[in-house]
Amino acid sequence: LVFGHVGNGHPHVNFICRNAEETERARAMVLEMCREAVQEGGGVAGEHGLGKLKRDLLAVQCDSEAIARMRHVKRTWDPRGILGKGNLFPEEDGA
Repeated sequence: LVFGHVGNGHPHVNFICRNAEETERARAMVLEMCREAVQEGGGVAGEHGLGKLKRDLLAVQCDSEAIARMRHVKRTWDPRGILGKGNLFPEEDGA
């Protein structure tokens, strides 16, 4: 299922899976699409961000040094880890 702003390069692709096998295939396709998008100079998230379900895709776009800098900024402005808890950094939600 694809909807959203497809015309301006912001498609929203959703897979409606019936079982665990289809879910795994969908995750693999999303990962491959994200890798290709980054190779072409794009990003993995668009205007909606990543969130808990897709936070592992951050590593497709950003190297570990960039992610460490993001964590530093987050800790600086949110030292108690209460804003967007766990959305990008799993240690904030106990995962």
